Amino acid sequence: MPPKKTKNKDGMKYFDFEKPDILCVQEIKISPNKLDASITDVPGYTSYWCLGGTDGYAGVGIYSKIKPIYIKNGIGDGTHDKEGRVITAEFENFFLVNAYVPNAGRGLVRLKERTEWDQLFREYLKRLDQTKPVVLCGDLNVSQKEIDLPSLS
Repeated sequence: MPPKKTKNKDGMKYFDFEKPDILCVQEIKISPNKLDASITDVPGYTSYWCLGGTDGYAGVGIYSKIKPIYIKNGIGDGTHDKEGRVITAEFENFFLVNAYVPNAGRGLVRLKERTEWDQLFREYLKRLDQTKPVVLCGDLNVSQKEIDLPSLS
């Protein structure tokens, strides 16, 4: 639910209709200097963002009615954290991890990077889980069958 699409398609009305306690968004595709109040300021919510440095690429966010204990951007890996792919909110009884997992690319051109990411991300989740339960949500970029892939025609 990138903000540009959300705003243009009245997606922000979702908050009024569903009234979620927490809403996670992925693939924001906006640079920090373009993140404005029309995206961040939703009445009754505080928003938290992890954005990459490149406009039009990656980015994740959390809107929450409940104040987290803390927010952490990234998984602690300098290479992957630059892309703005993971934001973690610690709450009293659980960690909420919102991720936009990189895909391996058409023809699996980024398979090596994706495999490395998977290992680092798994280790990160396991470390969190040693403290309290983890709720993982996001765009995990997985497909079980070919029909799950988007049509490129």
